[in-house]
This record gives sequence, C-alpha cells and structure tokens, in this order.
Amino acid sequence: MQLAQLATACHVGAATGALLFLAGCAVSQPGEPPAPAAAGQLGSPPVETVSAAQPAATAAPPSATQPSSVAGTDDPRDPGGRVGPCPAVKGNVKAIFARAAAIASGERAMAEAVRLRLDALYQHGCYRALEGAELRAEVMQVLPPPTTGEEQHLYVKAVSGDHVLVGDPEIGTPWVALYSWKSGKIRSQMVVHGTSIGGAGELEAMKTQLLPLDYAVFQPVGAPQPLLALVNTHPWMSSCWRTLRFRVLAPSGDPFRPKALLDHRGSGRWCESPTISSQGDQIHFDYFGWGGPWTMAAVWRSYRLTYQFQQGRLTERFGFAPGGDARQLLTQFVEDWLHQPWSLAEQATLPGMRDQLEAFHTQLSGPLRGHEDPIDGRDASIYSSELFPLSATRRRLVLYCEMESKKRCVQWPQAVDFIVERTGGVGGVWQVGDVKPR
Repeated sequence: MQLAQLATACHVGAATGALLFLAGCAVSQPGEPPAPAAAGQLGSPPVETVSAAQPAATAAPPSATQPSSVAGTDDPRDPGGRVGPCPAVKGNVKAIFARAAAIASGERAMAEAVRLRLDALYQHGCYRALEGAELRAEVMQVLPPPTTGEEQHLYVKAVSGDHVLVGDPEIGTPWVALYSWKSGKIRSQMVVHGTSIGGAGELEAMKTQLLPLDYAVFQPVGAPQPLLALVNTHPWMSSCWRTLRFRVLAPSGDPFRPKALLDHRGSGRWCESPTISSQGDQIHFDYFGWGGPWTMAAVWRSYRLTYQFQQGRLTERFGFAPGGDARQLLTQFVEDWLHQPWSLAEQATLPGMRDQLEAFHTQLSGPLRGHEDPIDGRDASIYSSELFPLSATRRRLVLYCEMESKKRCVQWPQAVDFIVERTGGVGGVWQVGDVKPR
C-alpha cells in the first residue's frame, strides 16, 4: 500500500505471499505544531513499538521453521471453492471492531475482527469466487454502518490466488497485519501498530503513533515465510521533512513480536511517499532526501536503499537511485559512490578497476563527508558539474568546487573527472570506470 502526498489517499500496490492488511482512524493535528527541523535533525524519530505491551524483537535471522502453507491445493484442509453467497458477518465480530475503533488502543482487537471475518470466508469456501470489489465488500462488513455523508476508506484488493492487500488511507493510529492460511484456518502472522501513551501531551503521543507510508510483502527464494516490508514515520503535519523508518519483519511465532531483519532510520520527505519494490532476492526502498553537494540546488533528490536476502539475513547493497535527465542521474550516482563506504562503492565500480580506485575513493570521500560550510554562509562552497558523452555507454562527469572568494575548496581542491560506464545493456546500471583528478 502506498500513502499518497500528505497521506490523504491510498494506492494499493502488488505484493507476494500471505495476506496483508492495514487500517486506521483519523487523529487530530496538534494545536502548536513543531517548527521544521534543520537538515540532519528532522524531528524526533518514530519510536512506536509493534505492540503497546512489548517492543519489536531485535534483529535476528528467521528460525528454521517450516514454511506456512496458504489456502490452496497444497493444504489438505483447504475447503476449496463453493458456489453461493458468503455467510453474513457475525454480530459479535462487528461489535469487536466497533468497540476497538472507538478507543485509542484498539488496534489488536480490530486486527482480530478482520481475522475472524477472513476465516469465515475461507472456511465457507466462497473466497475463491470473489474478485477485488466483491472481496472488499465482504471484508468491509466488519465496519460499523457509516454515518450520513461518511466515506469508508477500507481498501481491499486480491493480488493473486490467496494473497490480499487491504488498507485505510486515513491519517491516525493504523495497524498493519500479515495473515496466512495455516493448519486449517486463518492465522495472524504479524501485527504491527503504534503505542498509545496515557496522560502524555498530544505532541508526545504522536511520536509513538504509526503512520505507514508504504508497505509490501517480500518473499525471496529461501525465506521460510513471507516477510513484511514497511516504511513509516509519525504524523506531525508541520513539515514534509521527517525521520523515516525502514523495516523488514519476519514472523517469530508471536504475532506481536516479529523479528526485525532490518530496522533503519534516515532523514527524508514523507510528502513524496517513499515506495517499496522487490525483484528476486533484493528489496528496494526509494525515497527523497536532502541533496548532496552537487545536487543541493534542487533541495532534495531521490535515494535508494537496497538489501539482498542471503541465508536468512538482509545484506545492504549499493542502491542505484532513479533520477531524471542523464546529468542529474549520473551526478546522483557519483555522489552516492563518494558518500558510501568502500564496501558498497566497490559494487558500483568496474571489477577490473576496484583495486586501483579504492585509494581514490578514500582520498576524495573523507574530506567531503566531514565538511560543513560556515553556518553564517560567508565564503560558502559552490559546487558545479559538467557531463560529456564519450560513447553510447560511456560518459565523463566533471565535478568542481570553489569558494565564493574564488579560493580553492579545502574539501575538493581540484576538479575531478569521473569516467562512468553502463553495463548490462539497455536497462543496465552505471559503474565508475576511472577517476582522474586534474
């Protein structure tokens, strides 16, 4: 699910594995919103736990449990398809959801009400005949009747077979739950929600609330069970800049204490809706953050975090951020190459040049990463670049820096030529092939 700008709309994306649900309720905005923070200090980090009672488990590889089966011919207890209308939602299920939605910490009960409804659909067997709109209508029966003029925002979409994506786009204290068909019934695999702080001021309470910006199911080859990927922040409305939290969670046996295979925090813009995508054993988090030295003129630029699933763990890989025109794309790429540790930068370096270019990477990146211009702005650094085509797959990018006083920049005293080559043909990635300080 992708939350659109200012979290006022919801876009349902693709996912693989199990059943994924999100729902939420509106929350009031603070009367005195905090002032936007400076770069690198983007407000308080989201400190919500996955349950009000217990925090998320620390990072650990998935245990060697048997993969959970989803409803289908591989499960002998699958009731199969059945012709005829689905059963009506039971009154006690609707009552559970209604009571939970009326209180500040009812996320677990709402998740359980949805599980009961899903289980009824599976046990009956009518689920297999339901298309997207029909499935949404059946699941939405757990909601209380809308008041006059009220629009119900629960989204339900079948992705494939037994996989379903559900979401509520309203800002508030939503929960995210991963369900799967296992041992003859629908079971809660993971339930993630914010924490309510009793007696806390409104601003303090908002820091612990869960505001999902995007989420997806990730099931790479070798993962015993589907993983839940999530990007979230906390709902302060005063600025688009916020601390973002990127997570990949795995079932642990306790749905309220999933294993955190990844829990990374970074500065970025929540208004531009960070997105999650995956391909094979890699998962990507795309977001917008502060521009680097040569891209600061645009204020913000795109970034990509990439992780690869290997032997039960997630290993960070060099993230090739998407960009606009060729100059912007390659400038972002070289900035990332300079700012990443060599263990990642070498992945974006031509294999035959890695030994030679490691020394240049160390020489150039150290002073650049540690540099800060004077706060008062006097004699600030001016960064510029030029791009020259060399062939269909090779470019020369020149990076410059000079002070306003025309003195040399201490952190970048001379122009440097970067020769970059695109490997892998059309749709391939760029790699640094040579570095030539002038």
